[in-house]
Amino acid sequence: WTMITDYCDMYKNTIRGKYDRKLQRYMANLPGGDSSSMSGGAHVRSIMNEFLVDYLDGNITAEMADEDIDRAIRMHEGDSLPGFPSPDTFEYLALPHLQKISIPAVECVHNVSQALDGLSQRMSAAVFRRFPKLMEISLEMTQNIIQEQKEVTRIIVEQQVACYCGYLFTNDPNYLTDHGSMEQMLEGQTPKTPAPVVEIPKEPGFAEKSLQQAKDGSRAAMQSANQLWSGNNNAPAARKQMGYSGPFVKEIRKRLDSYLSITVRNVRDSVPRAIGFYLVRAVTDKLQFELLNTLNEKDKISELLGEPPHIMEERRSLSALLEVLVRASA
Repeated sequence: WTMITDYCDMYKNTIRGKYDRKLQRYMANLPGGDSSSMSGGAHVRSIMNEFLVDYLDGNITAEMADEDIDRAIRMHEGDSLPGFPSPDTFEYLALPHLQKISIPAVECVHNVSQALDGLSQRMSAAVFRRFPKLMEISLEMTQNIIQEQKEVTRIIVEQQVACYCGYLFTNDPNYLTDHGSMEQMLEGQTPKTPAPVVEIPKEPGFAEKSLQQAKDGSRAAMQSANQLWSGNNNAPAARKQMGYSGPFVKEIRKRLDSYLSITVRNVRDSVPRAIGFYLVRAVTDKLQFELLNTLNEKDKISELLGEPPHIMEERRSLSALLEVLVRASA
């Protein structure tokens, strides 16, 4: 019981990063072992810190062109007024990027479980090295507990990520302050023009007036003829080239980047919390109870603490050989 208690306490203290003298004593007796090989908590924390770290640098919509945003707005415009995009537009543009979070979340659960599994292997080899059968049973039970809690944690993490992808909402004060209204976009779109200089025109003479009237009449006749000739051909092309203004598309892009960065920040906070609670803490809490409850049998204890069968057979053969040698020497 002392070794099982030491194994559970050392496993828990190593994950928490607490100094344990028992671990140092076991590692000193283990050939080629040092305390750095038992750093389990630091490894788990580094895995959680690296979760979605690639999505923090740069804007997620950098690969998205303005034409794609304009096309999405037109696709989901429907019966709404121009200039007021529907929520379907935002969901259509944000959902492909939000779905990229699900795979790294499941990989984070898998990496943490692998780190716990590797720590249990090293820890059991250090504590139960004198009893191979007990080491095998303890390691197998620890791996079963880790696998069970891994499946539970994976389901919870997938549900959390699905919640972030399926329901788009935020009360972040920075987002509401910067993108809560279109006033900033309108302020940036309206240029400041200088005041025009008023000039007093000179009074033209009779000849100049008649010449100017003739020029205006000929110009108006030419323009009306050109409009009648090319109006039907250029109207569809003009309607086809009409699009949303650049500041409007730019504002949609800024809102997408801001919302996606907020979602990544929230996922990096909630997913490691779920992994730490439902996987790491659950394994450390269940380990000692499951080991003591399963191994608390008289026949099983004698079997686990006894010598392996091959060593017993080798001992019998060596004893018989010794008896033969003693008789021969006598």
